[in-house]
Amino acid sequence: MPNQSHIRNQLENHPQKNSKIGGGPITNPNDIEAIMQLLDSNPRNYLLFVMGINCALRVKELLKLKAGSFREVREGEEILIPEKNKGEYWKVFINEPIKKALERYFAQFKPDDEQPLFKSQRGEVPICVSVVNAMIKSWCKEKGLKGNYGSSTLRKTYGYTLHREQTNIVIISKRFHHASPARTQSYLDIPDDEGYDVPLKYMTIEGGKAGRAMKNVIMRSKPRDAMKKIFDDYIQSEEWKVVTKKVFERYKGVCQGQDCGITEKNGKNGKVKLIAHHERYDNWAKANDDERADCILLCKRCHDQRHSEPEMKQKVPFWAQRKYEREYM
Repeated sequence: MPNQSHIRNQLENHPQKNSKIGGGPITNPNDIEAIMQLLDSNPRNYLLFVMGINCALRVKELLKLKAGSFREVREGEEILIPEKNKGEYWKVFINEPIKKALERYFAQFKPDDEQPLFKSQRGEVPICVSVVNAMIKSWCKEKGLKGNYGSSTLRKTYGYTLHREQTNIVIISKRFHHASPARTQSYLDIPDDEGYDVPLKYMTIEGGKAGRAMKNVIMRSKPRDAMKKIFDDYIQSEEWKVVTKKVFERYKGVCQGQDCGITEKNGKNGKVKLIAHHERYDNWAKANDDERADCILLCKRCHDQRHSEPEMKQKVPFWAQRKYEREYM
């Protein structure tokens, strides 16, 4: 009869019944450091691990990398890796850990430019995904990690680390080329009711000082709420007041809504509120002539009607997405 403790040890790093296949992230920084120390004497495996936990590439994309693409890279450089059939690019940012791992690798190995960066010991081909999957399981088992680990562990560790460091889920989703933040949330097993710590760094809005911008504020909120906060603060800023004044002057205080033409003074019940409205958001938060060109003047009734139109509802998150892209991506 098989030894029960032996069976239990074999199963420690394999998925439990009904669990997800592919492996979860390494969530403890001390465990990450322990595996790096374990791999210290093997430059190839060390580079594979370090690069894997520092970028969004899947293992199968990591294994396609060529040595020549990384031979003379500089720290701070960004390497673009085309994603097959999608017209998008993976980004590998050469940070200090990756740069040092590359230096150690090229000091020991002298591969040709067209050779795989992670070459198999069996010839001029890269390691296969199944072998990497087994390698990661063995590393985690040797250092006593409990749970399911495998080929997805490196990439998920990168995403989990970004989340732990308060990077917004919207940004992580974009780096992973996921269709939505919800997909990323599920992929990283982030609970549905968990908010996201969104660090709003000091935001200097192009064309002005943005007096209402927040410095080192952390909001506990869902991404959409954080985006709305950014926009609402701008609408209260001195820069937006300047835009509104210029738009009012351009249209001589007349609503530009279809068949409206109302002014502040000729409403049925007295003074009418006129609002500067973004027809498009390509230049929002610039507080200059480009942004004013994107705006028209509407009375409150026409403005509310415009925002109730389906195409405008689809645009609502767009202004905040553009701001996020400029500040954080």
